[in-house]
Amino acid sequence: MSIFKNVTLVAIVAAASLAVSGAARADMCQINGNWAGWGQHGTGSFDISSGQSCLIGVSTFGYLQDTKILKRPQHGTVKQLSLSSFEYKAKPGYTGTDTFVLSGTGHDPSAPAGQRSDVTLNVNVR
Repeated sequence: MSIFKNVTLVAIVAAASLAVSGAARADMCQINGNWAGWGQHGTGSFDISSGQSCLIGVSTFGYLQDTKILKRPQHGTVKQLSLSSFEYKAKPGYTGTDTFVLSGTGHDPSAPAGQRSDVTLNVNVR
């Protein structure tokens, strides 16, 4: 029962139905991680080239009520595109590590609403 059980890329994935009109599509983030269950916390990591961006889609078992950026990265930007999608962009010219935290509130079908889970994403900027 995990909130970020499948942190997947949203570009062209019909389930997430992300439409970014007039903007170039970012590549898909290839995230590996230990995803949290509702009320627990998890971690994930991905690689990206300096100056590039990628999309992150959030899917879960149960109900996703709210998501937000809990901690912003220091060497790039992350912006929320919808309830279940985010875009990370690495700072041009920077190489090294970066970290940010996404938070979700929701619940699985047999649990009360309002449970929070956070996922720390560690980025390797090449």
